[in-house]
Amino acid sequence: MTFFKTHFFKIIGGFLVLSFLMKLIIFEDRMKLDGIKGEIYGTLFEPSTEYSKEYSPEKFLNIKTGMTENEVINILGQPLDRFNPYPSFNDTLIYRGLRYSKGKFSNSNYRLRIIFLKNGIVTERRSKFFFND
Repeated sequence: MTFFKTHFFKIIGGFLVLSFLMKLIIFEDRMKLDGIKGEIYGTLFEPSTEYSKEYSPEKFLNIKTGMTENEVINILGQPLDRFNPYPSFNDTLIYRGLRYSKGKFSNSNYRLRIIFLKNGIVTERRSKFFFND
């Protein structure tokens, strides 16, 4: 019985490691966005992410600092919404966020995808696995 248990757990452990490594290879672009930590969290805590209609990890990776808002829209399509990242600063013409993902439910863990703009120019592409407490 001990021999069986030892080998059983080694086989299961090996299978889990192998399936995780395969996931890293298959979802390479997503790992570039969320990092290995994000993939581990995504494996342990199932994300519930809603993406904009034309979103893909490959397209999101093509967004670079210095691009215009129109260039972003041409690559990623329309965002789910636009928002003011600095609510105390009332001018959305200067600062704007483009949200390309959100949790499907109010308490969802999800893969966050946001583009930040200043004066219509990309200043940051933010992506991470987001825990909604």
